[in-house]
Amino acid sequence: MDDNKFKSGVSEYLNDMLVNGRNGRTFPALELQYGIEPYDIVGQRARKLWKYYQRSGKSVGEYIAQLRRRVDPRSHTTGSVETSRSGASINSLPLDLNIVTPANGQREFNVSDTEAMFKGKTTKSIQSLEDALEFSKVDLNVWRVESHGFNSWDVTMKIEEVRNIDGIDTKVLVPTTITNYGCWIKFKPIEKNPEVEYQKLIDDILISIESFRANPVNRNPTRGVGVLNLADFHIGADVSDLILTPDFNTDILVGYLDRIATVINSYGYSQVHVNMLGDYFESISGLNHLNTFKSLGKGMYGAKVIILAATMIGDFLNKINNLAEVNVISGNHDRLTPQADIDNEGGAAELLSHILSLKMQSIKFNYHTYCLRPVIDGICYLLTHGHFKMDKKDTGKLVNLFGSTNVFTLWLSGHIHSRHTHKTKVNRPLMFNTYVAVSDDEANYRKIVLPALFTGNFYSETLGYTSTGGFVITENNGNGKPNVYDHSI
Repeated sequence: MDDNKFKSGVSEYLNDMLVNGRNGRTFPALELQYGIEPYDIVGQRARKLWKYYQRSGKSVGEYIAQLRRRVDPRSHTTGSVETSRSGASINSLPLDLNIVTPANGQREFNVSDTEAMFKGKTTKSIQSLEDALEFSKVDLNVWRVESHGFNSWDVTMKIEEVRNIDGIDTKVLVPTTITNYGCWIKFKPIEKNPEVEYQKLIDDILISIESFRANPVNRNPTRGVGVLNLADFHIGADVSDLILTPDFNTDILVGYLDRIATVINSYGYSQVHVNMLGDYFESISGLNHLNTFKSLGKGMYGAKVIILAATMIGDFLNKINNLAEVNVISGNHDRLTPQADIDNEGGAAELLSHILSLKMQSIKFNYHTYCLRPVIDGICYLLTHGHFKMDKKDTGKLVNLFGSTNVFTLWLSGHIHSRHTHKTKVNRPLMFNTYVAVSDDEANYRKIVLPALFTGNFYSETLGYTSTGGFVITENNGNGKPNVYDHSI
């Protein structure tokens, strides 16, 4: 065992635990405090030292002195081989704890909703908070310092050099002492006026999408009112090389939208309403679901994907003749943050709708988080995405709650990326619960699960789910009932 191989952060960590005990503190929290990577080999060895102490029967002072005699390079005491109460040789303890960092250092930045912890190691001198902040490269417009600490330790190691010995260039190992510096900084987010920040984001995005026209084209109609129904755009997704699922990216989606505009225009409606039923984005954070980030195109998250979506959908809407109204519902992929339990309102969809309404002021935009109920040409459209518990209700029950009793109600949803026969669970006396198909087509209502524009990814295909992408056009047949035209893409 090389006595020079000792990490001072581990020494301080052990001193704390030996003097104060764990005292309810977790190992990872303690390790982070002293610049030790939780669960890595250094942390594991430090924990072993703690366990050796617990079994040794020695006092705190005796145990610390024992460790320092054997492993602290600043100690000149060699002594004989010492043993713990268990008989384990101190020389045999796993104390190879030295980590030498490159000059540019190692940085780690762990972020939660309420705080952030930076820790770093480098051979560049860190003597002050200013030095630590410069090394961290943390944006101080976003974060403020809550607390901090730093330390240093010397490491002696053998560096290979070429020296001329007796006229021959010879490689030799030269003992060299290197000073390492460690630091940690705990940050809190800077509190800002949400209204000001929200408006600034909108202004920045509007500047970026000024290129698309503010008003759609109007053409001479040949028939009445038509409704274009779309769901599950998943802008930002990039899927390729799967067996059954078609490739998908922003360029492919733009091609789909161009075809859809051509089809709806071919009907020659005097007035067009567009219902968009959520999941406009693959992910704003990249963390909506496990491994979501793997299906994102490069940089397709945050403000960039919102700008892209506003531009793509704005250009698309401008190609629709005689556009009158757009109804926007949020989806589960439209969250601004990863946490579904605290953020299920789809704020990115609301932002998208607001931006489009500012750019296309002649068009009426209606937005709601989970449900809209517009009456269009004598038919009530009950619009949901499909991910809330209300969507699992029996069709008739939900129509009675949210639909219309005066006109035919057409319930439209998306979410499951497939044209789907709705089923519900029913309880029968003295029998197991069973799933039975319920009628989704009654005299006064019907339910339609829309196909998706996004047909799937690695996750869905490995589950065995595939679908044909598409969209649906509806109209009043003249007798208060819907004509439904299902188009594939």
